Amino acid sequence: MVQIMVNAGIGFVGLPVATGLGAMSGYATAQYHSMTLGFIILTVIPSALQLLAACNIGITARGSVYLALAVAASAVQVLVAILWGPLGWCVAVVIVVLAIVAAVNGRAREDKARIAARPRSRGRVVADIVIAVASTILLIALIVLNDQTNDLDNRRPAREFDSSEASERLDGALAPILAALAEVEGMPDPRRDFGGEQACMDGGHEDPDWIEFEVDLQFEDPKAVVNISPYAGAGARAIEAVKASLIENGWEISDERVHSRVYDLYAEREDGIRIGFEVGAGMTRLWATTGCVRNADNGQD
Repeated sequence: MVQIMVNAGIGFVGLPVATGLGAMSGYATAQYHSMTLGFIILTVIPSALQLLAACNIGITARGSVYLALAVAASAVQVLVAILWGPLGWCVAVVIVVLAIVAAVNGRAREDKARIAARPRSRGRVVADIVIAVASTILLIALIVLNDQTNDLDNRRPAREFDSSEASERLDGALAPILAALAEVEGMPDPRRDFGGEQACMDGGHEDPDWIEFEVDLQFEDPKAVVNISPYAGAGARAIEAVKASLIENGWEISDERVHSRVYDLYAEREDGIRIGFEVGAGMTRLWATTGCVRNADNGQD
């Protein structure tokens, strides 16, 4: 039973620690999936075998078989723990000690059972079936949960368009806002500072199945002295014009605030397009992004 408690500790404590270390190392979804699956298999199966051995050793002839399988499972746990590094070595030592104790005690119980008549084992088959079924259900449930949590096929929210429509969607999203700004007295014409595509990241790795598109428009020349304030004049009029355009076109304003003499507004559309409008401190700009969408050039549906 102590071994089962250790296995539970490996699952409830070891997995969060490994997940944190994985995040620091930039693990991708596939790596999290594999790691979690390993924890599930290496805790549930040995626990089931250890429980079967504890219930049968010295009582039924199959007890020694369960004990041998439990010790073999512990050996696999030790090999995997050694690969974890220093933290895993500590766990491996505990597992080795407990496996040796279990094997010695189990052997002694078997020797006593050979000398004396074995206790009546009626109902042990039913108990074995219950343990096996319960362990199988738990194993399947945890595997399904892992598949849902670390979904390799749907690791990002579904989007209604892919990269083939991204540029058109961005231009369409910005057109009404730019038209409204063009009517604002004293507002400079925008110039494109950045526009293009960039890889989406899955942990610390580029995700070839997903890509993000962005357009960034600047309204001030950093080499010129231009004073666009969010509190008055062209800046204040531009803010009202942008907000009115967003509301009219069904955008949801997710955030709006003023800090350090700079006004920030963020909004999102139903299809996932996001925009930001920043006024003040010589860095007035309007940007739009698709967020991560399927990369049509990578053969994805």
